[in-house]
Amino acid sequence: MRDSFAIGRVFGIQIRVHLLFPLILAFVLMQGLSQPGASAADVLFLIAAVFLLFGVVFLHELGHSLVAQSFGIQVLDITFWPLGGMARMAELPEKPRIEGLVAIAGPAVNGVLFTAGLLAHLLLGLPIALDTLPGYFIYINLAMGAFNLIPAFPMDGGRILRAWLARKRDWVDATAIAVNVGRLFAFLMIIAGFYQSCVLSLIGVWVWWMGARELWAVRMKHKAQRFYEQANYPGSEMGGLTPGFTPEDLQKLEAFRGHLKNFKQRDD
Repeated sequence: MRDSFAIGRVFGIQIRVHLLFPLILAFVLMQGLSQPGASAADVLFLIAAVFLLFGVVFLHELGHSLVAQSFGIQVLDITFWPLGGMARMAELPEKPRIEGLVAIAGPAVNGVLFTAGLLAHLLLGLPIALDTLPGYFIYINLAMGAFNLIPAFPMDGGRILRAWLARKRDWVDATAIAVNVGRLFAFLMIIAGFYQSCVLSLIGVWVWWMGARELWAVRMKHKAQRFYEQANYPGSEMGGLTPGFTPEDLQKLEAFRGHLKNFKQRDD
């Protein structure tokens, strides 16, 4: 992503930060300083809470990414951006089981972290208070896990819904139903944002826009695939894959390009 910068790699996955992230920290700092009677400890708590939040977001996205990698799916990067985090993948195969497991992995991580934090508080006999970092850790894992399970495609719950629908439906139809359900929740988020927080309205707009975008992409992909198969191009009977060059083809190519075995691929 052009509007982000890389900060490192974890499990071979590049971690990127959106350029607006430092501005968010600056905004939080200014908000803390503007509060009457705010102390340095209060400002430090706010900054620590922001980093804790993004740490939990990172673990959530890492859960998606590691499960995707276990199925051989290439994870391009994990990017922190103004509304949270996003794990970008080359392409998820249109298989309900794979999409369902990849989608549920993120909320499952939040569930494990929430349970671990809750058990630690109970065993130590500590009260759960939001004005402490351990209490805030429990709260954000519960909130993030539950919120992401809302069936608002393309959120995790929406992808789980599509995976469930695709067991007995065409992938395009399953996507269309999941997107329409997601639009209902997106509309409710936009309305609720006027009474609660503008961030909720922004998430609603994002859900509506991203759902429409993915539905269009899925429809175009399947339309092109049907055209490819109907045109009877070489390899169409194999789902668009060709068996590769024959030895005779390679000899003809080498006559113009030299020995192909000496050619090294470049990772751009």
